[in-house]
Amino acid sequence: MSQQTHTHTNWGFLGCLEILSDLITLAGVQYLKERMKDAYLKETEGEIGNTTICTKEEMVEFLEDGNVLLDWFQKPKNFNKFFSLKYDELVAIEQPINTKISENVNFMGFIDLIIRDTFNGRYRIIDFKTSTRGWSKYQKNDKVKTSQMLLYKKFYSEKYNIPLNKIKVEYQIMRRKLYEDAPFPIPRISRHVPANGKPTVNRVYGEFMNFVNEVFDDEGKFRDLPYPKVPGDRKKNCKFCEFGNRGIC
Repeated sequence: MSQQTHTHTNWGFLGCLEILSDLITLAGVQYLKERMKDAYLKETEGEIGNTTICTKEEMVEFLEDGNVLLDWFQKPKNFNKFFSLKYDELVAIEQPINTKISENVNFMGFIDLIIRDTFNGRYRIIDFKTSTRGWSKYQKNDKVKTSQMLLYKKFYSEKYNIPLNKIKVEYQIMRRKLYEDAPFPIPRISRHVPANGKPTVNRVYGEFMNFVNEVFDDEGKFRDLPYPKVPGDRKKNCKFCEFGNRGIC
């Protein structure tokens, strides 16, 4: 499955969250399903089945999976595990981040969802992840995933002058499939909160800037540096290397 298709799934779900406060009081889940379908059509410019995105069969499967997720999510006992209609205030969906970090080099990204708790004034930066059957412990410990969120936290804090200790980050992981023979109930959506205190944020930012300074010169141009190939035992590293897959190496 392509990353682009995962993006469509997340986009449709986010579009439904635009009417977060009306989830229980209006037309309900059927209305949300129509909104998600419209989001898919808009995202693909009506070209469902275009092979550059996914096949028609795949798109139908993703829509059906999204409908199942919404059926699960709209139930108050599930909804209330993630959001509060009483205290949660919708701040932004797809919040753009564009921060200058060095000469001619900017950090750019989009934060899926930002919620403010009106009771304690704290913010939640939420990233939605579509997964076939959830995240393993290795995915939860993937520094590439968590570092991005910590940088979002730092740059959002600086842009809007919000103290770091007033912001937390979390992933909401949406399972498209469940194991039918699971010995215990498995939720369709689960929360993962990585370490995101100030020391961790500062460490990740330092590592990020070391990378930036290694890759770019003082004018923001790429440095032409030699990097040794490390194929590993029986070229195991090559299996996941985009350079090898693209025929560059």
